[in-house]
Amino acid sequence: MQQAKSSKARYSKGFIFENCHNLNRIAILAYREIRYNLDSARHYLQ
Repeated sequence: MQQAKSSKARYSKGFIFENCHNLNRIAILAYREIRYNLDSARHYLQ
C-alpha cells in the first residue's frame, strides 16, 4: 500500500512539472509571436 502511494505521488509531481514546462514553452513562443507581430505592425504603420 505504501509503495503504491509513493509511486503515485512521484508520478503526479512529475506530471505537474511536465505541464509547467510545457506551459512555459508555450508562453515563450506566444510572447515571441506577439512581439514579432507588433514589430511588423509598427513597421507597416510607419
